[in-house]
Amino acid sequence: MAALTSLGAHYCFDELVAISPLPLVSAVTPLDRYFVENGIRRVGLLGTRVVMRTRLYGQLDQTEAVALDAEIETLGQSYQEVAVAGTCTPAQRKMFLDAGRRMVEEQGAEAIVLAGTDLNLAFDGQDPGYPVIDSLDVHVALLARIAAGEVDPADL
Repeated sequence: MAALTSLGAHYCFDELVAISPLPLVSAVTPLDRYFVENGIRRVGLLGTRVVMRTRLYGQLDQTEAVALDAEIETLGQSYQEVAVAGTCTPAQRKMFLDAGRRMVEEQGAEAIVLAGTDLNLAFDGQDPGYPVIDSLDVHVALLARIAAGEVDPADL
């Protein structure tokens, strides 16, 4: 089996599954399942422009995703700058934390999903006052359970 560890690579997940000689483990489907198991029906997304604009490529089947549509360009550009620099400035951190808060308060998000690997640079060690789910943590936990034989990849 193989796992796509970047959410960015999921834009063509179904097409890749169709031609892959190995079974693929999605990061989005387990994330959707995680939300359901934890009673989360609506999530706010922070990540790349495409992830936010497409609501995780339209691959969330059981969970509604929201984003700050008017700010996707600004948030996406800031995310890209954080990812390239490998560091997050206090101003960028404030922007991401505030964006999450507004999705919770104004759009009814029950949790904010860090749908970008480098967003932990902004959120680690922070208590924004709302639930934050790092998509990478959910995916790594699943891969560890598969490696330990606790989960059969065929059941995914």
